Amino acid sequence: MWKKGLSMLLSVYVLCAPYMGFAVSLTDAEAEQIAREIASMKRELSALQMNFQVLKGTLKMQEGELIQAEQQLQEVLQRLSKAEAELTKASHELEQSEEALLQSKSALVQARVALSGLQQAFSALSESYRKQQKEKVVWMTAAVTLALVVTGFTIAEIVRSKR
Repeated sequence: MWKKGLSMLLSVYVLCAPYMGFAVSLTDAEAEQIAREIASMKRELSALQMNFQVLKGTLKMQEGELIQAEQQLQEVLQRLSKAEAELTKASHELEQSEEALLQSKSALVQARVALSGLQQAFSALSESYRKQQKEKVVWMTAAVTLALVVTGFTIAEIVRSKR
């Protein structure tokens, strides 16, 4: 801050130096003109100082906004990192699910093959059972017929023997 004040004094001195040597020979109008120029320069300098302060304040606000934006960016990066981790986990779980699904499909195919074999075996067993039942009926019919024949002969024998 003091450097700027010194710089301004030097600037005023450099601007006024040519007139200082001739101060004795200056007229009132010239001195008044120089005084107006100095006052104008002071106003310009004051305006420049205010502009500088405004710019400095703006820069501080922008610096604060930049820090806030950086923090928000860090938060977004953290959320993005978390989302990426969750996506990786979900992808891994999906791969495992797909693998389990393929294994289930393979097991289902095997179960269908086994079921088809069981259905064929059941059909064969049913056919065999029906065949056995038919044979059983035939044998029972033959046995009953034989028993009736034997009974008939026995009765005929008994009737003959009693006559």
